[in-house]
Amino acid sequence: MTYVRINPYREFASMARRFQNAAGDLVNEYKENNNYRVTADISEDDKMVYISLDLPGVNKEDVSISVDNERNLHIKGEKKLAEMDGRTLIKREINHGKFHRSFILANDLDETSIKAKFENGVLMLTIQKRAKEELEKQIFIN
Repeated sequence: MTYVRINPYREFASMARRFQNAAGDLVNEYKENNNYRVTADISEDDKMVYISLDLPGVNKEDVSISVDNERNLHIKGEKKLAEMDGRTLIKREINHGKFHRSFILANDLDETSIKAKFENGVLMLTIQKRAKEELEKQIFIN
């Protein structure tokens, strides 16, 4: 009788390699499309909602803010490459490219009250909350 040595983890290792290859392809595609990931903090108090986005190296003129008919807040922009001034690039680790973040505004937020301030690479948005009386509508029966 011949004994065959079986490694039950070989299939798992093969699956892990395939997953890493697929994930690597996604990361490379993401980098090739020059997408720039923007992080945000959202906080609130009784009267306002605050959204802060980290945008280091982005110019204020390269950012646009809009609200669509479905109450989606869109923040779009681009972090442009720094000029090399005749230097030869050896390695690039600083992210660049276009970005787009969107947030769904809750019904208790007044989309007409949005104010934006850009300072030291941070975009700060403030959105006023509506009073509870404005949210509730009394319906009269004829």
